[in-house]
Amino acid sequence: MGVIDPTTSVELTALFRRNGCVRRHDAARYARQGSMKYKKGEEIRLVANREAERVQIQRLLKRAGFKAGRPFRKSKHGTQVCIPIYGREQVAGFVKMVEETEKCQPSAAAYVATAPPQRADGGNEKNRKDCREESGTQEIRKPEGSAVTESFQK
Repeated sequence: MGVIDPTTSVELTALFRRNGCVRRHDAARYARQGSMKYKKGEEIRLVANREAERVQIQRLLKRAGFKAGRPFRKSKHGTQVCIPIYGREQVAGFVKMVEETEKCQPSAAAYVATAPPQRADGGNEKNRKDCREESGTQEIRKPEGSAVTESFQK
């Protein structure tokens, strides 16, 4: 990986802390189930909220010396795209970069990647919650008249 530009590492750390995740290899499960059943390796997933952000993340990863896997959608109808990083060495290097960035630059954890709103119309209408305030109670209703309703006191 080598030396990574501080700005690049801060941006990648912020994107990872926002909604990224790490999957580690479970050695105990591998020993119990064997190689024919347990095939999970090490992986990091960075999540982009829109296409422009996906391009930005891939550019940052390349600049930092990481090889990104093929991007995929988080869900069939969603707008979020996952950018995976596979392999034990790459995952270890990425985690080390995140830890060093947070240790050397504490403000990196609070860094917010500047991004315009997802869409001008407010995003996907099916995924939005209809919230109403009624005399000290906030009601959250699922879209399209679902029967599930949660109420709680403020």
